[in-house]
Amino acid sequence: MVRLICNNCKTQVSIEDHELPVELLSAEERQMGPERMYSATVDQECPSCQNHLAVEFNFWEYPELALNYSEYSEEGCVVIEEPDYLAYLQPKDLDYEE
Repeated sequence: MVRLICNNCKTQVSIEDHELPVELLSAEERQMGPERMYSATVDQECPSCQNHLAVEFNFWEYPELALNYSEYSEEGCVVIEEPDYLAYLQPKDLDYEE
């Protein structure tokens, strides 16, 4: 779950992880497999005062299924809880034949 506090009125805003749109921005083959960069963006108004709340979360997966690094930038709010990045890392191109 993502939790934000509005800088203007101090209202807490919560966003469920499954409601956060995540986009794969890049994938590059490296020694231990692919390194993938993901981005998720919050862009909405505070429900109490209509202050603009914007956060961009970026995170990297390397090696596969391992969270390597994360960072975010915020505007109009303070992030008090980041998303569960590991929930977005899913096995890719699985071959179920043995």
